[in-house]
Amino acid sequence: MTEMDETGAEVADPEGTQVAEGGSPAARVRPSRAAVFGVVALSIGAAVGIVLALAGRGGGGKAVALEAGWTRHTIASDGFGVDLPPGWKAVSTTSVTEAYDELKTSDPQLAALVRSQLGSGLSRLIKMLAFDTKSPTLPEQFATNMNVVAAPVAAGTDFNAFLEQTLQQLQEVPGASDIQALRGSLPAGESARVRSTVKLTSGNVTVEYTTVQYLVMRRSTGYVISFATLPDHVEYYAPLYEQIAKTFRFL
Repeated sequence: MTEMDETGAEVADPEGTQVAEGGSPAARVRPSRAAVFGVVALSIGAAVGIVLALAGRGGGGKAVALEAGWTRHTIASDGFGVDLPPGWKAVSTTSVTEAYDELKTSDPQLAALVRSQLGSGLSRLIKMLAFDTKSPTLPEQFATNMNVVAAPVAAGTDFNAFLEQTLQQLQEVPGASDIQALRGSLPAGESARVRSTVKLTSGNVTVEYTTVQYLVMRRSTGYVISFATLPDHVEYYAPLYEQIAKTFRFL
């Protein structure tokens, strides 16, 4: 993102590579760890998207040219498109079973993790869902992922209020902390990047992961592009997150 300024929340570094401090790393747990947080890791963006209340504005901007080896994905029904780098695979958002079936033949390990992380269902607000099939987090039983939420919005609130409301709602997500925000722009228009750490405990199992979200809006729809990975891999992924977000475009 470019032309960043402070939002009043704790500010991350301009390059997007600073990892939020505080808290201890999650205990390394075998396959059962993925099931602990269920759909939360994938739908935290949906929890934020539900509360969007802003006046959509801005045009589609100029889409970034397709990089060699990347794949272009168009979600015409929800008015957006985004590109994915090599190794990332988009899966069905219609049902967990369909998402699992799309992966089980080519990557059984990832398919099993996806089924665990998705839990029993998908939020209807998640319009695109993708996983890094080569992620270094896979041996740690976490499938690094991206989802795009598209939620209807109401007129009468500007982008500042949209961001403020989003941050307030994120603070209410159980286990969310170290929330940081930066204002800026993407080719799609005015935007903000929001980072948070989520720590969940179930019984004697603790799971901690980091989300990076890009917020944009257009007319009556707000979009939240969310990424989730383990905290010690955020620095590795930050430049790629930014590159993917820059490909987001309105149709």
